[in-house]
Amino acid sequence: MLRKRPVGVTVISAFFFLIGIYDLLGGFASIAPPSQVVTVLYGSTGVWFGLLDLIIGFGLLKAKRWAWTTALITAPISIITNALAIAGEWGIGVSGDAFFAVPYALFAVIIILYLPKENVKDYFGKVSIREELF
Repeated sequence: MLRKRPVGVTVISAFFFLIGIYDLLGGFASIAPPSQVVTVLYGSTGVWFGLLDLIIGFGLLKAKRWAWTTALITAPISIITNALAIAGEWGIGVSGDAFFAVPYALFAVIIILYLPKENVKDYFGKVSIREELF
């Protein structure tokens, strides 16, 4: 049986692709010579997170259960790291890019609120514990 993909999953996947491309480009630009060691480490982190975002986006489009789980695991981490980036702009957290931190954090909140909805869980083949027991 072919399941119809919820529109929100398509939108979230598109955002994962955009963020992944942005992180990849930023990461590769940071690694380009002449770079300092710290810049290379920061850039390589961006490359890895960019790849992860692209993989999650593809997995969500293909209704992969691991992508649903990974998106829900990484969303709270994203909220925390982006909150620290915003706080860094005020001098009380880590240094970061607050311009993108707010939209990234909002995107993570949307993931947390949307992916656990019943129709979305059904699309990914997730079954609630209650359904398994009864």
